[in-house]
Amino acid sequence: MIKVLVVDDSPLVRKMVTRILSKDPAIKILDTARDGREALEKIERLKPDVITLDVEMPNFTGLDVLRELGKGSVPETEVIVLSYLTTEGADVTLEAIELGAFDYVPKPDGKSTSFELDKIREELLKKVKAAYIYKGSRKIRHKKKLLKIEKAKRVDRTHLKLKKIVVIGISTGGPATIKDVVPRLSVGDYALLIDQHIPESFSSLYARRLNESSSLTIVEAEDGMKIEPGMGYVAKGGHQMTLTADDKDIRIRISKQPKTVYIPNINLTMESALAIFGKDTIGVVMTGLGDDGAMGIKKIKEAGGITISESEETAVAYSMPREAKRKGGAEIIAPSYEIASKIMDAIK
Repeated sequence: MIKVLVVDDSPLVRKMVTRILSKDPAIKILDTARDGREALEKIERLKPDVITLDVEMPNFTGLDVLRELGKGSVPETEVIVLSYLTTEGADVTLEAIELGAFDYVPKPDGKSTSFELDKIREELLKKVKAAYIYKGSRKIRHKKKLLKIEKAKRVDRTHLKLKKIVVIGISTGGPATIKDVVPRLSVGDYALLIDQHIPESFSSLYARRLNESSSLTIVEAEDGMKIEPGMGYVAKGGHQMTLTADDKDIRIRISKQPKTVYIPNINLTMESALAIFGKDTIGVVMTGLGDDGAMGIKKIKEAGGITISESEETAVAYSMPREAKRKGGAEIIAPSYEIASKIMDAIK
């Protein structure tokens, strides 16, 4: 039985979330809390497995709760952040993930349509259960190796020639985990593509945050952009990112088609990169729910490219890396903090 505490300053949201979760026989709602201080008191007393947390509450915010949880002064619990998927909500949500939240889901409100509520219900149930599984296995996982990340240093890219492409596919747990990789990549004769399953309103800020700590220049991909060495391109949330080539240039295509289960679709990006770069394609699958990317890196491996998958010890959600391994696409398996060095070895 998964024990859940629902935290939100809105009575309507507390009621909606409680109703969604309590209908699942595997979940027990322990209680609700109206603010961060009440949440901490009830976490201490009730010891929930998972809490759903509103980040924007008056006085003592959800971010304050996450900071307290990070100190280890209250019992361990996994946190699902409830967030309005707006540009304004993106900053605080990504900060919550960096502070240790397991993942986020759209916040229901009185204006949500029945279709939107069905999607929120499905996502909330899936992520609460995934968080519970992660909590159960976390005690036997190794702590991430702490490596100092220097402030990003820009280098002259004008002398570089594009020879290779690196495609990273990542989902649940990605906004925090990707920072184990991108800041440790050196600029070279390659370009980086990042498919992060993320809302459209989040991807621009996600790219800007990565750019601040990376030697590569990281941008949100736009349709028609020319691929250049020393650059990193983040797929626009809710859109597919593929590559096309002519006699002169390789360019990015951003589109809402085709409609697939996962958008951006990691398999599509990898396959389009492989069609142009062949064995000079490096595919990486990291933390995430589902199986996106598994077929993509399998095709890269079969074509002679190099493939890397995150190991279970650091994956927040191991489903995607596990499927990449199970389907035979993962050539190199490494914890998140070693993936950058594996990528640079593959480039060399």
